[in-house]
Amino acid sequence: MSALTVVLVGCGRMGQHHARVIAADPDVRDLCFVDTVGARAAVLAQRHGGRVGAPEHADLVVIAATTEAHSRLAQDWLSRGARVLIEKPIALQVDDAQALVGEGCFVGHSERFNPGVRAGQLRGLRRVTVERVVPRDVGADVVTDLLVHDIDLPGRQVRGLACVHAQGDPFTEVVTHWMGEGFEGKVHVSRLGAPRRSWEGLDDGGPFHIDLLAGVARRDGQLCDADSALDALGAQWQAFRQGEGIATASDGVQALLLAHGVLKQLRRQA
Repeated sequence: MSALTVVLVGCGRMGQHHARVIAADPDVRDLCFVDTVGARAAVLAQRHGGRVGAPEHADLVVIAATTEAHSRLAQDWLSRGARVLIEKPIALQVDDAQALVGEGCFVGHSERFNPGVRAGQLRGLRRVTVERVVPRDVGADVVTDLLVHDIDLPGRQVRGLACVHAQGDPFTEVVTHWMGEGFEGKVHVSRLGAPRRSWEGLDDGGPFHIDLLAGVARRDGQLCDADSALDALGAQWQAFRQGEGIATASDGVQALLLAHGVLKQLRRQA
């Protein structure tokens, strides 16, 4: 695929990161920016040599708009024949997410492409302890904003993954315990404290530690070799272009169902 027409819908915090990656692709001929705030789209268009406004047709579309708009925007572009990448979570409601399942729709579970995860080459997960602290106020709960990453990663490998216990405040800090076939895990997500994102556990390759912030992995104290210099969004963009290894809409639905299960547990305790 070459001479691509690409549309970025949503030019806020995540949109800016996507714009950097897309604009660096030499095959992108026409890069269009769309945002409800026209000035934000204009800033990115000027910075990256694109233009403001949506074309009638596009090859690839990245949706980094608010979650409430994900389903509507994705359905519109899919109906026009574009391949679509939606920032996580795929949607707010499961019904809306399920309506997107099909060829051509993908979800931005970008930790799959974190350099540390790629270097660690996790396989046959048996045990994991996760710390994810991202001190920002985005209005969303920490389950769908943060924990969804840590649901997606084991969800690819563990059969019967389920949250067996959850406690905390869904808007500030949550601790969850997970079980699956031959697997157990503890995931702590929070907006309180210094930033940290780490995975530590055991898989078929032995003990591992992944520093997601630094993008490095260690086994037996030894640094694992990185597979490339691409950052998470850069590697995800390449996978999206090729349609290989990236989270599908079905993966997004699975993660959303598990996230909703955690939120349901938390509501019962309130």
